Amino acid sequence: MNRNLLFFFFFLALISVINASKKATKFEPCPPIKGNPVDMAALTVSVSPNPIASRKVETYTVSGTALEDIPTDAEFSITYNYLIGGRTIGLPDFARFCAKGNNCPVKKGDKFNRTITAKARKLPKAFNATLVINTIHETYACAVATIQA
Repeated sequence: MNRNLLFFFFFLALISVINASKKATKFEPCPPIKGNPVDMAALTVSVSPNPIASRKVETYTVSGTALEDIPTDAEFSITYNYLIGGRTIGLPDFARFCAKGNNCPVKKGDKFNRTITAKARKLPKAFNATLVINTIHETYACAVATIQA
């Protein structure tokens, strides 16, 4: 009987791990942006809580290596989009890339690590989340995640 109980609890734990990994938010590099005048760096992004949830405060930890000098006026933007049609869900969230305490400007080849917080909108069951480091004319880094419940 103890073996059956042990097997049962192991089986339940395995199912919960499989289900949790299916829902986790995973960011990938963005496709190239036509007409962007600078090389775009890939970002490593983790988000907590994970997965991204409607109307919850999310903390994004973002790191990468600059492929170009990133100026002090660069910003983070976090945008949520519908999968079908690509329309934006609400307004993007913005944060300064060179906030107090960050080493700036970031020179080409330098590694950077930033943490930003944003409250997610009321989100549908399936959407994209895009995190961009940019100025008005250049996109320096980008990552996107597709979330499907």
